Amino acid sequence: MRNKKIIVLALILLVMPMVLAADYSYLFQQDKETNLKIFCVDNNNVLCDATVGCNLTILYPNNSVLVDGGVMTHNANYFNYSLTAEQMNTIGEYSVSVACANSYAGFSTFTYLITPSGEPFTPEKSYLLFGILLSIFLFICLLFYISSKMAESRDLPLTIFFSVLGYIFIIWFFHICGVAVREYIHAEWLISTFSQWVIIFEVLFLGIIVYIIVHLIASIAESVKNEREDKLL
Repeated sequence: MRNKKIIVLALILLVMPMVLAADYSYLFQQDKETNLKIFCVDNNNVLCDATVGCNLTILYPNNSVLVDGGVMTHNANYFNYSLTAEQMNTIGEYSVSVACANSYAGFSTFTYLITPSGEPFTPEKSYLLFGILLSIFLFICLLFYISSKMAESRDLPLTIFFSVLGYIFIIWFFHICGVAVREYIHAEWLISTFSQWVIIFEVLFLGIIVYIIVHLIASIAESVKNEREDKLL
């Protein structure tokens, strides 16, 4: 039962980046100044002139307000609103509404996504990510399988070695998942989840290291004790 749960969890982690890809209108890089350019046409499909006023409102991924009724600047062919690097700091999907008014009124909505690189999550990248995670997961299974066989043969050094190596790759596995979620998926709860898993396995890993050190010290002390007893005899 435990192995089945592990396999199901691993499969969910492997396909999640492809399933949760965001649907957005624009993609921008984190911490980089950006210009939002909106095209405006009147009822006759003629570009709006400077007499038209456009305002926009932007909501953070958590639906709090980033910009409230910001005035857009008119250019020859579009209206522009500049966002500072500070306003581009939070990763996720933002909701934007634009209202323009003169002798007529116009309203539109769209979304944009901020990621660390500002690059789209293409099918090629999803296949590569899937391949990397699957390879790491299979290698982790192999390491713990070898560790269990070494335990059965009571080879403690090799059992510890393969177990420690397995935990190292588990930490790496969840770290890659966290980076992928942060880069390509706008789900904050997933970022937090993977970060917590990394911390959990890092603590477990440190516990194993402490156990190994204590075991080595105890083994050395026992060996020294035995040597002294042999000399006395």
